Formats: sequence, C-alpha cells, structure tokens
Amino acid sequence: MNAASVLAPTALHAIAEHPHCLGLYSQGNPGPVIVAIGSMHGNEPGGVLAAERVLSRLANDTPPFNGTLIALKGNVTAYEANQRFITRDLNRLWYEPELASLRTIDPKDMSAEDRQQKALFQLFEHLHNLSSEPVIFIDLHSTSSHSHPFCMAADTLRNRRIAFQLPLPLVLGLEESINGTMLGLLSDWGHITMAVEGGQHVHPNTSFNLESVVWLALVLAGNLDKTDLADYDKHENRLKKLAKGFPSVSEVRYRHKVEPGDRFIMEPGFSNFQPVKQDTLLAQDCEGPILAAESGLVLMPLYQSQGEDGFFLVREVMPAWLHLSALLRRLHVDKLLPLMPGIRKHPHLPDHFITRHQSDHTWLLDLLHMLGYRKRRIIDGQLIFSRRRPDHVNQEARQTPQ
Repeated sequence: MNAASVLAPTALHAIAEHPHCLGLYSQGNPGPVIVAIGSMHGNEPGGVLAAERVLSRLANDTPPFNGTLIALKGNVTAYEANQRFITRDLNRLWYEPELASLRTIDPKDMSAEDRQQKALFQLFEHLHNLSSEPVIFIDLHSTSSHSHPFCMAADTLRNRRIAFQLPLPLVLGLEESINGTMLGLLSDWGHITMAVEGGQHVHPNTSFNLESVVWLALVLAGNLDKTDLADYDKHENRLKKLAKGFPSVSEVRYRHKVEPGDRFIMEPGFSNFQPVKQDTLLAQDCEGPILAAESGLVLMPLYQSQGEDGFFLVREVMPAWLHLSALLRRLHVDKLLPLMPGIRKHPHLPDHFITRHQSDHTWLLDLLHMLGYRKRRIIDGQLIFSRRRPDHVNQEARQTPQ
C-alpha cells in the first residue's frame, strides 16, 4: 500500500494522553496509520491483550517501522465491569442523531456510553483531520459461542486491499446489516475499516489469534517488512490453520434482530459457519420457534444475555463473482441502474436507490450487492439500498465530519 501520513510529535503526544489510548508506536517515518481497537464490548478482553503485546514487543525489538500504530480501548467503563455494555451497546450508537446529541447534551445527563462515545468521537475527528491518507481501523472482537477467527469488512474496494490478503474467512455485508456501528461511520468518512472476531471471549487462544492479525496487518499495510518480523510465518500459519475448511469469502443473507422483551434463546450447539438447511430450528422467542429463512451457514449465534443480533445466515461467494464486482465498480456500472426495471435513483440522497419490495432475493438484489449496495432500509414504505463511501472518491474530496 502507498498510503503515507506523518503525524507530528505534538499530535502523537496528544493521542498518547487520550484516556482511551493503550499506547502508540512510531519512529517518525512516513507510512500508514493503523488504529487497533479492543473491547468496544467490555466483556471482550482479547483485543486489548493482543494490542498490548504488540506494542510491548515493538518497543523492545524496535524493528524498522513506517507510519504509526495506535492502540485504543473502546468501552473502558464496561471493560472494568466485564460487561458487554453498561446502559447501551457502544457499537450501535454511531449515527448522526446520536452524534449530534453528543455535541449539546449536558454532561450530567450523559450515560456511561455517552461519555465513552464522545471521547472516542473527538479522537476520531482529530485523526481524520490529521491524516493525509485513509487511516486503517481494525476493530478487535470475540464471540459468545465457540468460534474460529474470521474477518468482516464493509464491501468497498479499498477495504479489500488488506481484508482479502488476511488468511482468514472474510464476511461481506455484515457491517452494512447492522445500524450505528463505529466502523460504519469511519468507512463513510473514507477510511479503511475491518473487524476481526478472534474466537470465544475467554478462550486462552483468542488474544493470540488477534495478535497475529495485528502483526499481519502491519506487514500488509507496509508499516513493517516481514523480513524484520522473525516469527511472521508463525503468525501467518496460525491463522491459515484456523481458517482451513471454511469459505474464503461469504456474504450475509439474513440477520435476526433481537428486540428488548423478545426472550430470545438460541438453540444449543451452533457454531460459526455451521451449515444449516432451510427451516432448521435455530432459536426460540416469545412468539415461538425461529427457523432458518434459507439454507446457508450460521454466523455469530447469540449465547449471552446482552446483544441485539440473534444470529446471521451467510453463503459462500465465488472468486469469479468478486473479480466481476471489482471490474463493474471501476467501470461505474451503477450509473446504469436506473435504466433497469424496478429501480430508481433516490431524488435527494446520493448513492441511494429505491426498489420494489419484491426485489428481495432476486437477480436485482444480487446485482446491487455486486455493486456494493448492501445496506437496505425501509423508509416511508420504500425499500432503499445504499453503499458505503464510494471507492472512486479521491482523498482530497474525503468527507469531513460535521
């Protein structure tokens, strides 16, 4: 990657003093800025442990290093309480009405997550304004169920530069199917974003899996040369071994959202990427049995008391589809979408298309996904598809936080 930024010593000092900063490393050389974030959910300690080990080794070994690594702790209060969150999920609050309220809310009326979010948001704005190239954000997570590691990324071409090279199963569309994620906001600002699930919350290997991800990302981004990382092969082989037998790339087809009072209970024994057939019993709630909407692979089954996502269903994506999707995006084929039956451009919102409801699970849905339009909402009875920050927007035109 040729993304080079230089953060001044005064800027580095200010970031290092931030209450969410675990530490940072730089030798003053130009290069990518990578931000590794652990414990956005407080009961997921693996990312914090992984980032701390990487920083400690860099400080002791001092290999030639380009750019900057910044490690952050997400929900500090929930981390100290070993809870997913205190009052609200910190990783579901990153949309404009919430952010606007942070600018005006009286501090005495703030919840625990309000305070965490405001501090992080100010830091992200600062990094956005300082960096001359997209920042690389890696959100380090773990799951409540037994799980092998996997990566998630918004379906943009810029995200593919690193996410496709990590030797982990990659899931597209999950970030677009959840509202208010931190990475969703940062992706819409034009940055490179990905999340990694390292394994089960308290499994002893989870933090080591996430540590391997950070080391490989530093090499893939250009911060480190792999010849200067003596155990590069060990980290790469660890992830390759764990990924064996799983689809290289898959896409989200269905999300089961859990509402307060649903009394959702996942059926026992499900794990990530477990095949299921249509109508398989997956869970129960106050309305009765919940069956698989279609055949596919189960992802992130909920086996904890807190959480808004009961489970996801995904399906494998063929390599040819990925190559074709990249070509069509570079050719800006999305400009031709309004010529197709059942779809029209939104009159006010750029990169938004209005479709008929019956477009769900049709050739049109597949085409929209191929062009990166994976986020869908129903507004005023209309089904609207949108995509993350377009790949063709250059750095000088990057969206600036309001």
